Amino acid sequence: MSKMYTDAHRLVVQAFLARGVMDEKDVKSLVHTACERCGVPNVGERVDNFIHQINSQLHKMAMEIKKKREEEDGAQVYALVQTAEHQIGKIINNYSPKELELFKEIVSKVITSENGEVSSTDCLNLADALERRITKDEAQNAVKKFVEERWLRIDEEGQISLAARGIMELQMFLQEKYSDFIVTCYLCQDIVVKGQLCDGCGKVKLHNFCAQRLFQTRPNPKCPACEVNWSHDIPHLNGGPVEETSLVTMDPSQPSTSGRRKRGTRR
Repeated sequence: MSKMYTDAHRLVVQAFLARGVMDEKDVKSLVHTACERCGVPNVGERVDNFIHQINSQLHKMAMEIKKKREEEDGAQVYALVQTAEHQIGKIINNYSPKELELFKEIVSKVITSENGEVSSTDCLNLADALERRITKDEAQNAVKKFVEERWLRIDEEGQISLAARGIMELQMFLQEKYSDFIVTCYLCQDIVVKGQLCDGCGKVKLHNFCAQRLFQTRPNPKCPACEVNWSHDIPHLNGGPVEETSLVTMDPSQPSTSGRRKRGTRR
């Protein structure tokens, strides 16, 4: 085993095994504390290098700590995900069969929806159509658990969408089962469920934070592919812009692959 892999790395892995997902600030604090406790030189801001060293070992177990921004507000999160499984039941294995069936139906509704979100009421109404009988109270408690454990997000208006953890963990499953609906962000080339879709060509879709990065200094933003005026409000997110290293320079004549959805969420 690499000499770069220390007890500090093991402590961080244990924390991820217990919690599954953490905000960026919590990961930085965790790494700092683990290094201090184990007498490892403080890695300072080089958290991603530290995580990379962990992943060099986790890959042998078909696991990885990944990071992704929340689509709603751009906040960076890290999650411990499996890299080999495609079936939801094997990825999310701490729920009852009827809770798992409800989760699958919610994911399906979100992915196939026009805007990448569904109302909490619609989610609860799914209980009536499940093969495994589940009451509305049980469904409500299950949805609460999905949100608390950060598979799903719910906004102030009661709209439910996939959280960053859900997208990271289920990405292979989603690409396999919902290939016609999966959209790639034009700028960062990562999967985007919610976001902004060009009303002109219907092909270019951006995460909200990527739209901020691309258009924040442009007084009259236009679609980079069809040059139609960008009709969406440019967001100003606390999560900050996407890092330069994660951006992909693309030929505007070659927009990213999109699914069948033709309109995006207006912000």
